[in-house]
Amino acid sequence: AGIEISFARWMAYGVPAALLMIPIAWQLLLKSFPPELTHLPIAETDISDRITALGKPTRLEVWTLIVFSATILIWLTTPLLSDFTGGRVNPPAQAVALGGGLLLFVPGLRVLNWREAQREMDWGGVILIVAGLSLGVMVFETGAARWLAQVMLGRITLVPVFAQPFVIVLVVAALHLLFSSNTVTGAIIMPILIALAQDLNLEIWTIAAPAAFTSSLAFILVTESPTNVLPYSAGYFSIRDMARVGIPMTFGAALCVALSIVFVGLVVG
Repeated sequence: AGIEISFARWMAYGVPAALLMIPIAWQLLLKSFPPELTHLPIAETDISDRITALGKPTRLEVWTLIVFSATILIWLTTPLLSDFTGGRVNPPAQAVALGGGLLLFVPGLRVLNWREAQREMDWGGVILIVAGLSLGVMVFETGAARWLAQVMLGRITLVPVFAQPFVIVLVVAALHLLFSSNTVTGAIIMPILIALAQDLNLEIWTIAAPAAFTSSLAFILVTESPTNVLPYSAGYFSIRDMARVGIPMTFGAALCVALSIVFVGLVVG
């Protein structure tokens, strides 16, 4: 589509939206799942003693922090590196993330080995994720995804401009239920929406931005994201519990993303 978004610009839109979501999520969780304790049965001094007992960070902990910080720093400075080197150094975000992950397995500094990963892995959760991915691919290959996008957004031009991001977020959130993956949702939905924007003579960014942010929102179903499967595997909440909070949270997130895109867009363009 000819649009390039730096990591910093992505944060300029995403951070305000995330900050707006925090109080909404906080209130929904407290109302739906009231705390079982009115106060923690531990004194502040006990917390300080436990922190002291941890001692200094280990070598592996320091190495993990260095790798994580370096990955974030490279993401943020990639545009500057590209300009400074005339485009010769312009690593894609995926390559930086992969490189950071591989550094955690460097011999002698290895943070995690295969035996530990195999022992701690919830393979039932993995099967759940893969099943969702397979369903999403089939929805795309059969043409159902394109048809749904056309049906849901074909009349987006009738919606006021300031309300379009809100509608797009809700539509993409609904489609997200079918694909069970942030990456798959983005890879499948984004080309469809960009083509739709071109067909309707709309500014591509106004369609792509809310859709891109929504591809990372997975509030309703456990299968929408691997990050949902991890806490679900612990057994503290059910699929119904998550949907009960996730549905109103999705509407709240749609409003937050829409406000961020509209108002931040007025500032940064």
